[in-house]
Amino acid sequence: MRNVADTVFNERIESALRLVERDPGAAEVLARSLVEEARRSGELRAIGRAAYALAVALVARGEHAMAAHIAFEATAEFEALGAPSPCELLSIRGSAYRNLGMLGLAISLQTEALEKARATADRLPLAPFLNNLASSLSDAGEHEAALALLAEAETAAGLGVAAIEGIRTNRALVLVRMGRSAEARKLLTQAVARFRDQGAERSLAEALSALGEAFGAEGRAGEGEAALREALALARKLGLGAAAAEARARLADNLFAQGRMSEAEAEARAAADAARRSGARSVLAAAIYTQGRALEARGRYQEAAAAYRERLELRPACARAEGREAFRALRGEAG
Repeated sequence: MRNVADTVFNERIESALRLVERDPGAAEVLARSLVEEARRSGELRAIGRAAYALAVALVARGEHAMAAHIAFEATAEFEALGAPSPCELLSIRGSAYRNLGMLGLAISLQTEALEKARATADRLPLAPFLNNLASSLSDAGEHEAALALLAEAETAAGLGVAAIEGIRTNRALVLVRMGRSAEARKLLTQAVARFRDQGAERSLAEALSALGEAFGAEGRAGEGEAALREALALARKLGLGAAAAEARARLADNLFAQGRMSEAEAEARAAADAARRSGARSVLAAAIYTQGRALEARGRYQEAAAAYRERLELRPACARAEGREAFRALRGEAG
């Protein structure tokens, strides 16, 4: 029987991962075929690699629950045979859980993945593990720790220009949350220009969405709206469900800041519907909050109250607290 974990198979895995940038739907189709091929061979390492590629494509498309399920099943197969779970699977599983609002579990998995990657004999590139964990830590409010990881990621060996700009995009989002929007805008303006030159549309959509938020934080709502509308159009074109929902939620907040309440409510409602389908709880909480504020400003108080109640049920503050607790426990700190 042909060994599917050979060079040709690995090259096809890499092709699927590269395809995520241009066409996540096609990447998902290719990765699913590779999972089936690996399962027919029964080779555990090949199953793990293929499952990872499939989970990456699903996260890009906003199918977070399915991505978490695929990664969980694959790691369970390793554990059942007494084999260590691959770092990549743990990290992408953590990313899916992060988007589902399970920050404590996400940080635990991503920390384990990073520690294993640091210790591996294969010398895996550390930047993706550092970047993923930084995103979860920032969501939990641990911004300084996130910036430290991103600084390490940016100087990691073997990074191309696109990877570096992706890390800087993530750093910029952390800076916006810290109130350092002018620094963030400069980083994002550079990233947008790079991604345009390279035709990296998925990364461009994410950078434009972040740039729109940075402009908004500086009070430059018109420029922010333009960036967000372009980000949304690109995300929809590429089938990036998660990026589209996030851009739409940010656009709703931008329109609210401009006093365009009817448009803000409509965009927030659309963002919330998309986030419900994908299970992206943090995006859903943000969209519902903007929807409630817009409804209240329009005098639709009962509908606004219903939106606020739904947001409270999502417990975004509890998710952040659980994430912080997990991070501090892993560092051996007292509660």
